Amino acid sequence: MPPRGSQKTQWLQMRSCKRTDSRIRVLIEWSEEGHTGSAEGLTTDIGRLGCLVVVQQGLPLKLRVRLTNLETRQWTDATVAWKDHEPTVGWELGLELLNAPQNFWGQEI
Repeated sequence: MPPRGSQKTQWLQMRSCKRTDSRIRVLIEWSEEGHTGSAEGLTTDIGRLGCLVVVQQGLPLKLRVRLTNLETRQWTDATVAWKDHEPTVGWELGLELLNAPQNFWGQEI
């Protein structure tokens, strides 16, 4: 596994749209190998096409999840595009939003 700094640089390069620092409570739900799971998290930044969220549960790359914005109660499908474990805070997940409503985040980006 590359050092954390290298992964962060790779994630920054993958971003294809403007991002905004924003702390929004979210719920991530998934189904994997016949088991379902969920975890609440907090975004660190958001964009029209994705977000970076901190959760206590690590998830596999490319896993399709359901992401619910707990402030607006809207949900969208997403894919885990990036992940990194930060021992003091949990898992950082880069999520790519799939067909999210334009106002999914409830604020201008």
